[in-house]
Amino acid sequence: MKNIILGVTLVIVTAVCIVFLLQNGDHVRVNLFHLSTPEKPLWMFVLGAFFAGITLTVFFTFVMYLSLKSQIRKERKESQNLHKELHQLRNQPIDELPQDQNVEVATLVPEEE
Repeated sequence: MKNIILGVTLVIVTAVCIVFLLQNGDHVRVNLFHLSTPEKPLWMFVLGAFFAGITLTVFFTFVMYLSLKSQIRKERKESQNLHKELHQLRNQPIDELPQDQNVEVATLVPEEE
């Protein structure tokens, strides 16, 4: 069912693109500051802008992907270090306190009646 929906969507998008190309065959010239392009059909410029947008999107998505992958690697390393520390603290005898902690040990005193 999913393939049928995908196929129908692809056919509709292709048909719309063909109609767009046929109706926008006028020749235009694009001017940007002092630069000017030769006259080409309008659909060529629109299609070029579309593919330029896709290319830029893929590039920036890839850069973001690499950044997030680096951040994940850093977070995993920190998580592993914290797990090691937790394991060491769990296996430490109760009467042995870490050197940097000054903790008073409480003793139970029976209540007087």
